[in-house]
Amino acid sequence: MGTRGEEGTGTTAGGAGGASPAPRPVRVGVLIAGGESRRMGRDKRMLTLDGATLVERNLTVLADIFPRVCLSLRDVGQAPAGLASGVEVIPDDATGSPLAGLASVLAAVGEPVFALAADIVDAERDAIERVCDAFVDVDVALPVAGAHLQPLHAVYAPACVPHMRRLLAAGSHRVLDLLPLVRVATVPFATEAPFFNVNTPRDWDEAEARRRRR
Repeated sequence: MGTRGEEGTGTTAGGAGGASPAPRPVRVGVLIAGGESRRMGRDKRMLTLDGATLVERNLTVLADIFPRVCLSLRDVGQAPAGLASGVEVIPDDATGSPLAGLASVLAAVGEPVFALAADIVDAERDAIERVCDAFVDVDVALPVAGAHLQPLHAVYAPACVPHMRRLLAAGSHRVLDLLPLVRVATVPFATEAPFFNVNTPRDWDEAEARRRRR
């Protein structure tokens, strides 16, 4: 894995004359929402905070940043009712994991995507933009907080697709297994708060407690 750390937090303007910043190379935001919520015992995408489901909250965050927003699902039947107009639903070519969803999305859109897990509770624009700004001359840019990489708050290039397909064909569905095969930029974060997600009822209790403490 070719890896480099990134300290910058945004694109800087040009020199004299007030030149505009270079456009960010990531134009597509995709919400990875094809999971089965087995550990939660109910569809965690539909859990509600502040009057909106996790899917609605995260799609709104993505729509505020990216001109094109996609929703990655196992199949189109998973699409929630009342989906916002303009959101493109992309079903998996081969189901089974977020890695399969990422491969399907990249193959469909043909350009870099920022991928966000649907079960993240409080996605932050600043955190997303830091990761996107680190996507320069690499195939993947993702956060690292403490010792933990965050592969579902990350940018992926179409060049990853052949590696993803080979991993899936070999029965490997872990996104982290992709990283040794491609060029990676890691983006250090001091806290895991922007990446807190819910997998179990206990996680959801913690999410609600965090909201009450605000």
